[in-house]
Amino acid sequence: MNIITKYLCLHLCALFIVAFSLTAANKKPNVILIVCDDLNTDIEGYGGHPQAKTPNLRRFMNSATTFQSAHCTIPICAPSRSSFLTGVYPHRSANFAFDKWFENELLQNTHTIFSHFKANGYHVLGSGKLLHHNNRREWSEFKHDSDYGPYALDGKNKVPHPAVPEPMRSDFGWVDGSFGPLVAIEDVSYGDGKNYRWATGNWQVSRDIYFDEDGKRMDPTADEQNGQWAMQRLHQLARNPSDQPFLMAVGFLRPHTPLIV
Repeated sequence: MNIITKYLCLHLCALFIVAFSLTAANKKPNVILIVCDDLNTDIEGYGGHPQAKTPNLRRFMNSATTFQSAHCTIPICAPSRSSFLTGVYPHRSANFAFDKWFENELLQNTHTIFSHFKANGYHVLGSGKLLHHNNRREWSEFKHDSDYGPYALDGKNKVPHPAVPEPMRSDFGWVDGSFGPLVAIEDVSYGDGKNYRWATGNWQVSRDIYFDEDGKRMDPTADEQNGQWAMQRLHQLARNPSDQPFLMAVGFLRPHTPLIV
């Protein structure tokens, strides 16, 4: 398998955590769904890799049900997500690329896991990259849309991260070429004595990342934002218990190929 094929073979790891804190056995449990982009079988417990140290995931797996033969239904991001979140194979839906799933003739009339839970009395809340094209009607509440930043800037244009290797750097552009290390690229020159800068923001809007006087980054990454939101909402839900069960879904961009720590 060549490097481009490996890159396109998106490994989606979905972790379901069911909170059985409810005392009555006939009540519906609360559910947390965590989705990571390229969390593949290099992690401990799934074959592993000498450079992959994942003690927290190993500890979680030791107390959980694991699936050793689960495979994505199509090796590309958008249709893979719409497939596993609707339960419909791509060869049935003909959703093969980056078309919006909710405009697909079959999928637009199919429940996602989110709309199914919502229709069955759940408060459904989410944040981050879950379905590749988000449809707010699926949710009771939704916080942050997917954001692939921070991005490298050469003057005023977003560009692939200077540390991203070829062919990913040239072939996949500034979006999928942004998954480099969060290092001081301000010290790296792109020519004419000018150095890169960090930018944050979503697809359409970007601005320079804020740093304090000591050089500490003040803007959180998208994954940091989504993690912070999830913790805050869980604390709020715990402080204000409700008879209505909830499904919380959180989508993280990293880890993402190229796998750089």
